[in-house]
Amino acid sequence: MSGAAVPEFANNNHYEKQELLLCGKHAINHVLQENKIVWNTDNDFLILEKGEDKLATNNVLHSNTQINLSKFCQFMLLLSNGVFKETCDSSRGNIPFDSISLLLKKMLNYETVTKRLYYDEQLVEMKKRRDKLIPDLKRYRENPLSIPQFEIPRDGIPQVIKTQMNITGKTYNKFKQDELIESLTNEITTLTSFIENFALNKATFESEFKIEFNKPNLLGAIVNLGGWHYVAVSKFVKECKTWKRDATGRLVSESFMYIDSMGGVTKNCLKLDALIELLKTNHAQSVVFVYPQAGCYDSVANKRLQLILNAQNGGKQTSRRKQQRKTRKMRR
Repeated sequence: MSGAAVPEFANNNHYEKQELLLCGKHAINHVLQENKIVWNTDNDFLILEKGEDKLATNNVLHSNTQINLSKFCQFMLLLSNGVFKETCDSSRGNIPFDSISLLLKKMLNYETVTKRLYYDEQLVEMKKRRDKLIPDLKRYRENPLSIPQFEIPRDGIPQVIKTQMNITGKTYNKFKQDELIESLTNEITTLTSFIENFALNKATFESEFKIEFNKPNLLGAIVNLGGWHYVAVSKFVKECKTWKRDATGRLVSESFMYIDSMGGVTKNCLKLDALIELLKTNHAQSVVFVYPQAGCYDSVANKRLQLILNAQNGGKQTSRRKQQRKTRKMRR
């Protein structure tokens, strides 16, 4: 068994060069290793036939369909049951970090785990932010008229957002008094928790990242480098020897492909320690780890994962149900 070959991935690798501000779209597709997510502002359909500008006849989990990210942006508030507040840049394709996990979970039925990195600079900024919010909260409680007004252009705002946020004129009061007080109170609580737990989290986040990256059923990860710029980490590309057999013959993760769509696609094949050092050097903020589960979209990356899992069983083919059960068990 120790001499058995590492399975070869059949399809070519999938890479996308940066378009507009669509690094989030590119990062998702790099993890899936296919062009599942597209950007089409001229089309009103959320689910498209693959390669066509028409409504798909199959559901989103079918391999012949694609998700129109432009349309998805308009439904984010509804898909998150009103919890999700940030919206996309509807003209250039920038998407908030939370929307990536939302799309993967709600549309493609993947399991996701989000973890963040910790730096001393963050602690300083968080303390500054909390020190500013505390007097703001006191002032808004005492004087509702001090709540700021925001200039909002009406053009280009999806109707679903206009309706939910009650945008009827050029300006509007973004928060009612009770909503603003609740929002600020929650943010201060979150900041306080971050500050109090910072030392422990900084000391342990690297070990937690290694646990996630080493899980055998990880499809890949999407990394936020600050602002709304994203890169991908894949375990399933042919040119980076991401798998090897150890002394016992077991397949283990050998290296990871770090993929950045900026600059004509930057690719780095790295060992795990080097990958984590690169994330720290680039001041990565948060990472979404992506795992398959029963009923998820069977992407190219997932097919490659199943090839690895079959090889772990000595080359014996297992049924899809057994594969999914094995994947869920390893995820725990």
